[in-house]
Amino acid sequence: LVNTGYLLAKAKYLSNDLANAEILLKLCLDKEETIAEAYLLMAQIHIYKNHYEEAGRYLDTGLSFNFKVREHPLYHLIKAKLQKKSNQIEQSVITLRKAVELPAFQDTVINKRDKLDDEADVIMEEATSRWSGKAEEQQLMLMDADLKLMRNDIDGALKVLSSVSPTQSNYQIARIKMAQIYLEEKKDKRQFAICYKQIIERNPSPAAYILLGNAYMSIQEPAKAIEVYETALKNNPKNDELAEKIGQAYVQCHLYNRAVNYYEAALKSGHKSRIRQRLAELLVQLGNYERCEKVLRQGLESNSNSYEVATMSNHVSYWMLLSKLHFEKGDWLEAAEDLTRAKDLQKLLISKSPSELSNLAEEKKFAAKICCQLAELHWNRRDGNKAIEFYKEAIALNNTDIKTMTSLATIYLSMNKFDACNTQCQLVLNIDKQNDDATLVRHHISLLNF
Repeated sequence: LVNTGYLLAKAKYLSNDLANAEILLKLCLDKEETIAEAYLLMAQIHIYKNHYEEAGRYLDTGLSFNFKVREHPLYHLIKAKLQKKSNQIEQSVITLRKAVELPAFQDTVINKRDKLDDEADVIMEEATSRWSGKAEEQQLMLMDADLKLMRNDIDGALKVLSSVSPTQSNYQIARIKMAQIYLEEKKDKRQFAICYKQIIERNPSPAAYILLGNAYMSIQEPAKAIEVYETALKNNPKNDELAEKIGQAYVQCHLYNRAVNYYEAALKSGHKSRIRQRLAELLVQLGNYERCEKVLRQGLESNSNSYEVATMSNHVSYWMLLSKLHFEKGDWLEAAEDLTRAKDLQKLLISKSPSELSNLAEEKKFAAKICCQLAELHWNRRDGNKAIEFYKEAIALNNTDIKTMTSLATIYLSMNKFDACNTQCQLVLNIDKQNDDATLVRHHISLLNF
């Protein structure tokens, strides 16, 4: 059973399901902590997640349980990656050469896949037999399909997935996987759509209709998508997401006037914030600035004194769109004032108690983004002092954003503020030692001071 868990974890890793792979590996190591291969796989997962210290610890632990791990090319590959990350480039190259020179290297490349396939088949049969009739059996069926896909057994994977009945809890997942296989492997758009239709037959929910509509959109059939979305909207007239999807489908069909008319009708029928924003974005795209401004002003006037998070967030978006509109009209001063209103409102929003905000960190990043836009707006007018002020405000909100920090350093350089520029570059390099922009700017300063 420990081997079963390891192989299933390996399959999950290969199918890019890192979270479940890690869970399975931890279960394996809880039962048998001397499985060296499990430590190697865990190290790979942590490298993929950029957790390099953790990866190094797993590599060392695996080696401590079995020194023969050093004869495995994968051990040297992981070690080389860790050395490269810690800037030990020459040592990393030496480690990779050792891996290539290992006797097991060629055999591993040629035979590992076949061996794993055979073992996986045996283990899968044992597991299916053991959990037959239980909830785990349904999950094993999906894993079996993944294994067959990895071996390029397309028909075998489809056969396994098609055996999942509509009464089983994993029916929708199985049909979505089938649809993906039909589209990507078989290039069969008809069967791709049929899989999603079968989901609706079992569960005609708004979510299922959205899945089918999205499927049609993904294969460039927006007309069919509109038909599906409209059918769902008749049964769920207050569903904002469906209303939004219909408008987007009209746009993809290049039926811009119909999209505008649809959005306006949807606004009157009660669909509000998201529809208003989509309508305004489309009107800007079409160059209909007067109509766009009217739509946005109406949104700002409604609930103008509200301090609800959702309303404030909508108003921030409206001010930002107004800024874009005025900028494209060439009215720089209005654009800057609109963006300042958006910034002030967003900063008011992030001052609320954490219990009112679902993700304070993301809201602060968004406030920093608005500050950066203001900085760029002023720098385009060659108002360096204002640009510096707004970039500093952005960094105060998000002090690990390297792009903002290097932008500020560049402005300091342009204004011959070399000490401030050098300090800013050092702050960047404290976060990213290999940052090319900061390194080049510092080199440029050293040449100027030479």
